[in-house]
Amino acid sequence: MTRATKKTAPFQFGEHDVILHAWSEPCGGPGWSNAPVKVLVLDWDKRVRIEYLQPTDQTRDMVTLYSTSAASHAAMTNAVVAESATWNRGKK
Repeated sequence: MTRATKKTAPFQFGEHDVILHAWSEPCGGPGWSNAPVKVLVLDWDKRVRIEYLQPTDQTRDMVTLYSTSAASHAAMTNAVVAESATWNRGKK
């Protein structure tokens, strides 16, 4: 039985880091665009950070799911922003 060779991660990914969530969020401006997958990582020190998978680092599954994830992420963000308009800011 052969052991699978592990690839080098496209971002710093420590032995004790945990991936909490990943989502696609396209971005762009005049004359440019990008289609990264954002990855929410919890590190060994309990700090949360966002890393990015550029299109060249994405697997076939990530590319297939990209537009569905982007639409879902945008809809959820819009729903939370709309609800936040009803919140009393600064008080719990």
